[in-house]
Amino acid sequence: MDAYWGYAAGYGLALAAAWVLIVARPALLAGPDLPEFRRPWVELAIFILGIVGVLAVGQAYVRGWLLPEPGFLAGFANQVLIFLPVLLIIALRPFPLRTGFLAPNRMLSGLVIGIVLAGIALAAHAAARGWLGEFDAVLATVFHLGRAHHFAQVLMEDVAIVALVTRIIGVSGPRTAITLAGALFAAAHIPALLAGGADLAGLITLVLDAGLAVAALGAILATRNIWWFFPVHAVMDMTQFHIPAV
Repeated sequence: MDAYWGYAAGYGLALAAAWVLIVARPALLAGPDLPEFRRPWVELAIFILGIVGVLAVGQAYVRGWLLPEPGFLAGFANQVLIFLPVLLIIALRPFPLRTGFLAPNRMLSGLVIGIVLAGIALAAHAAARGWLGEFDAVLATVFHLGRAHHFAQVLMEDVAIVALVTRIIGVSGPRTAITLAGALFAAAHIPALLAGGADLAGLITLVLDAGLAVAALGAILATRNIWWFFPVHAVMDMTQFHIPAV
């Protein structure tokens, strides 16, 4: 639960700051309008096939059938191979940049703002978990060169998720898409929780997962820009590797 409160604090504060910017200066992060697919059901079906491909390559990775690691290049290449099915679909289908919220004219400003928000999130996470006294060690863990390929993984994951959400929006609308994506994100953690012997109290954390996912997707959808969220997600994801001092 300490980890969950840490994530709630980190994401919660970063998203609150992001919403302040979205309301006060909407043009600062705003990307292009959502794409309108001519055949939204077809686009969604094709993308779901891509997700199946990602899962299949992911299983090959788990079994050690991809490039041997460790090493940044091998790790980066493996992540590209895992996400390649959906990356190809995004690239080859209509509106590749708009469906991935990869607004080119907001890339630099989005990354700068995202880095600031990531710093806020990391500090809040560390405070919630009692790590402020070893914050230098936390920074060393998060920005360890040996794990740099995880940043590439997070970016590709973010692009894949928003590309899926834009397609679901095409057939059901934004509210349904965000709610469904949040529910799926939470449900994806059920097997790991059950395997770890989680009780009912542990499963309640799924509500927190869903809430964070909905809040994040709502902010991302409001900006149609993934660049500001990517640093926050990457930094928060990297905290899982930190081993607190005894």
